[in-house]
Amino acid sequence: MKNKVIVLLGVGCLILCGCGMHYKIATLPSFLQKTFSINEDGQEYLLTAICQDSQCLFSLNDSFGSPIVSRKYQEGHFVNTKFLPPNSKYDGIFFEIIKNPKLSFYKDNHFVLRSIDG
Repeated sequence: MKNKVIVLLGVGCLILCGCGMHYKIATLPSFLQKTFSINEDGQEYLLTAICQDSQCLFSLNDSFGSPIVSRKYQEGHFVNTKFLPPNSKYDGIFFEIIKNPKLSFYKDNHFVLRSIDG
C-alpha cells in the first residue's frame, strides 16, 4: 500500500512538472500584429501573433475562421486562453516567431510556416 502511494505521488509530480514546457528568452519583441499561414499535412491554418506589454498572444484559426488554438506567452511559458481545449502542439512554432519576429518562412517535420505580411 505504501509503495503504491509513493509511486502515485511520483507519477503525479512528473506529470505536473512536465506539463508546462518553459521557453526562455531575454527580451520579448514588440510588434502589433503579424499574420502567417501554417500548412500541416495539407491542412491550411491562419495564425495571428501580437507581442506587446511583456506578453505575446497567438490565435490559430482553420480555413472557416474557427479558432483552433489560442495561447499566451508570458514569463517564460505558454498558457491557454479562451475556452478552447489545451493544445501545446504549436508552441515550438510560436516560440520561433518570438525568437525571430522578422521570420518569413519556417519548416520542420510537421509544419510549414509562411508570413502573409511580407
